[in-house]
Amino acid sequence: MRGMARQRRVNLRNNLFRLVRNKKCVLLLFFVPFMILFGINSRPCNQQPAPATSLSILACYKGQEEQSQMYNPSTTFSEGTNFPIITPHIQPIISDKNLYVVVVVNSGSENGIHRLLRKAIRESWGKDTENNCTIKWSLFFSLGLSQDENSNANNRLEARENNDLIIGQFKDNYKNIPIKTFMAHWWAFNTFSCRYVLKTDDDVYVRVNKLLHWLHNAGSPGRFYGGLVHSTLIITRNPRSKWYISREQFNESSWPPFCHGAFHVLSTDVLPAFFYYTQLRQPFHTDDAYIGVAARDLGIRVTRLRGLMLHMPKTDCQFLDKTAIGHAISPANMLKIHKKFDSLALRKDIKC
Repeated sequence: MRGMARQRRVNLRNNLFRLVRNKKCVLLLFFVPFMILFGINSRPCNQQPAPATSLSILACYKGQEEQSQMYNPSTTFSEGTNFPIITPHIQPIISDKNLYVVVVVNSGSENGIHRLLRKAIRESWGKDTENNCTIKWSLFFSLGLSQDENSNANNRLEARENNDLIIGQFKDNYKNIPIKTFMAHWWAFNTFSCRYVLKTDDDVYVRVNKLLHWLHNAGSPGRFYGGLVHSTLIITRNPRSKWYISREQFNESSWPPFCHGAFHVLSTDVLPAFFYYTQLRQPFHTDDAYIGVAARDLGIRVTRLRGLMLHMPKTDCQFLDKTAIGHAISPANMLKIHKKFDSLALRKDIKC
């Protein structure tokens, strides 16, 4: 098994070299993923060398805030997948680009439930965006375009009023979830100087500060991919299923370990490798499984994070133990959960 994993990494590196050979790439971005894959030491251009205890490796061009246009790797290659890693055409105005975690929430573009969920998040777990003066985070919602122009107009208004929407020019549907997910990561990577990107969905309640404490106490690990892990999951081959994957897309019997799509954390030092991987293997609409496949091929170990639950806790101790609760939480329940945590924070008599 160890020999097979080593051979996969060798094949991936060879494919990367073959893919970009004789292409007019931006040299800086050409070398970033290979520095990560080959373990070459690097640091941000505008920072002093990190302490020996720091495990984070940030891309060299991060923090250069005067870039007029983001580089789009999908426009560079004439072979490969041509998967579009796009820059959102509607973006927030950002004042503070130095964050510990950027939270990106996949949301829907249609009027109705998704708008109510975004409102509920802003009024609950999304409003407490500063843990202290040194560990900061911000939250943004990632959307595509609706077939209903009224919904698009309302989304543009919502973006102006709240300054927390990124909207890409693609059809917002289930098949295009990978475009939405990678757009959000690409935007966060190019916009902020941050250590991690947390991706979640708009029907999930997240205690971000609890996650921040875990990451900080763990030493802010680099090359990190973590969440609620599926260890062994058989690939669905029924064409009638929404999770159907053909053998042409992925010809293995089961998925490698991957994080449930409702919640995953990636450190920013590995993101360039994931961006380039999309040019080698076409992303599946089951984007969570795809990221697990990419992580395996890139030699990135998946980490199981405690406190993630896909159903509602029943006891006070279960609530206090949780980092994220989901999914399929309604806007009303989102607010109820937040009030529950507020009340638990005031109690001194709970012993777990």
